[in-house]
Amino acid sequence: MNTTVKSRLFLSSLVLVGLALVAPHLGGPHLGGPHLSDAATQLNPARIVVRADRALAPVSPLLFGQNHGPWMNTTAGYVADYRETGVTLLRFPGGNWGDENDLFPNNMDDLAMLADALDARVSVQARSWREGTPEKAAELVRYSNVEHDYDFRYWEVGNEPDLYVDRRNRSGDPVFDVDWYNARFREFATAMKAVDPDIQIVGPVVTGGWREWMPAFIAANGDVVDVISWHWYAHTFPPYSVTLFILEPVPRGRWLLWAGLGLLAFALVTLGVLRRRLRRSR
Repeated sequence: MNTTVKSRLFLSSLVLVGLALVAPHLGGPHLGGPHLSDAATQLNPARIVVRADRALAPVSPLLFGQNHGPWMNTTAGYVADYRETGVTLLRFPGGNWGDENDLFPNNMDDLAMLADALDARVSVQARSWREGTPEKAAELVRYSNVEHDYDFRYWEVGNEPDLYVDRRNRSGDPVFDVDWYNARFREFATAMKAVDPDIQIVGPVVTGGWREWMPAFIAANGDVVDVISWHWYAHTFPPYSVTLFILEPVPRGRWLLWAGLGLLAFALVTLGVLRRRLRRSR
């Protein structure tokens, strides 16, 4: 193999290496970017690409929420760990505990201190099932926002009332009925807003049965509810609805691009040197 052929092969190899480094950073899959696996492609899945370096819209601080309740401690170390997670909304007391227990003034005091320490907003869940009453809920609003100015803006009416659909025979709870619940919700919302008209009423927090009775709820309480909420558990999503998440790292100076260009420049310089040597050898 003569010197000319060797130099061309050497240059071609450098060019191919440079393109391999540069191409993935110049575009999407059609230019060498990330590709889905063959199996995923056959399933024709949704493709979600998260670009951490592109700001599309501001994110509401209400998105970063966490359940919190009286059974959880608030020691200094606990609060420090909580702050490190970036929690900006406390749902209190999260879950069915709030429908099985009353809240007392000291619970609200502790919640206010924690929210202040975390600079977090609060969503209070008023007890609506079993021994819960509109009067108790209104008293919590009065204590928190009128007497103490804690400024708790968001108030839920109970937690997942459709959990109680079939519990009469086991625990004495009333059977969940759409008309009954709609009237009860309105009583709670009216009583709480009478104490503080600026609060936001959240509800209903429901699970799988919301499709059947949500239209009736909106028709009955659309004028007193401010936020509609439901718990959408992962098992309700169809399989393969989202198959792959691609997390692309934030470019750090595009060093691979510059490395590829540098390699191309080196190849051109090397080619010039080889040509000069070839000419001298002749």
